[in-house]
Parts: sequence; C-alpha cells; structure tokens
Amino acid sequence: MAVSVQPYVVSETTMAIIPEYSEKGVVKIFDVQGIYYENVKPIQLLNQACMARGSSYDGRIQAVRNRLNYFRKTPLMICPNECIFTFPTKSHIEHDCYWIFPRHIQQICHFEGIPIIQFQNGEQLMLNCSIFTLHRQIERTANCMFHFSKPPSLQIFYLPPKPLGRT
Repeated sequence: MAVSVQPYVVSETTMAIIPEYSEKGVVKIFDVQGIYYENVKPIQLLNQACMARGSSYDGRIQAVRNRLNYFRKTPLMICPNECIFTFPTKSHIEHDCYWIFPRHIQQICHFEGIPIIQFQNGEQLMLNCSIFTLHRQIERTANCMFHFSKPPSLQIFYLPPKPLGRT
C-alpha cells in the first residue's frame, strides 16, 4: 500500500477508483504507482479531478449525455486533452459503483461469469458487473474518447499549414 502525505489527484496513471469503507479510507485507488486510500467519496474525487481541469463532474456528464445520448451509467471525460476517461460499473448513485479507467486495461477474463480486469502493471480487479455491462461500458467510453479527443497520432504529428506567399 502506498502512503501519500498529499491528497490523491486523479491523473493519467489512475487505473480504478472503488469504494472501500474500512479503517484505511472511504475510497481505494488503483494507480500505476500503487494503491492509495482517501477519506472522500469516489464522486468527490472525480469532481475534484474535473474541477482542476476547468469543469465539474456534472458539467462533463451533461456534455456526454447531450452529445452521445448516454443517460445511464454515463462515461466521464475528466480531461479530453490528457485523454483521461472513466466509466462506472453501476449507477453512480449506488454505494458500490466502481470507476474504471480503460486505458490501463490489458486483459479481461472471467471466473464463473464475474469479470476480472488485469491492468498493464499486473494488478487484477474483480468487478461487480456482468461481462456484457463491462464490454458495453468500454465501447461507450471509446466512443466518448473518439468524439471528444483528437487522436494522439494527429496531436503529435500535426504541423500547422504554412501561409502561402511569394518566395
């Protein structure tokens, strides 16, 4: 378990946020660098991440709902420029809703119908949704990424056009 002096900030290295009501904290955060615990609710952590990037949780959700008509289990675009997107495994109002950041998923398998995600760093997480829901949420989040973000290859290699002029 990683111990942090400063409050955790959702970033490109965040892999999952799950509620964990224990003496360690209210939320358990799977990060590329380790596992962290915070004494805030998952929605508060996600709202802080959105606010740090110029919007709010509600504003980001409304944008996705308005553009893509995803009204239930709406994926959240925390920051399209940094390509930070996440999706809920259940309704966000459920106390046991997990938030998964799909960019870190390496493999999906299942045990007796329960999906298990293996992240790129080797961590595994058993989910509380069906395989169907998991695949649908990954697809919806990919649609959000495509709709709201520029493809990384275009961002990196795009050269602005030079003005035409006499040489």
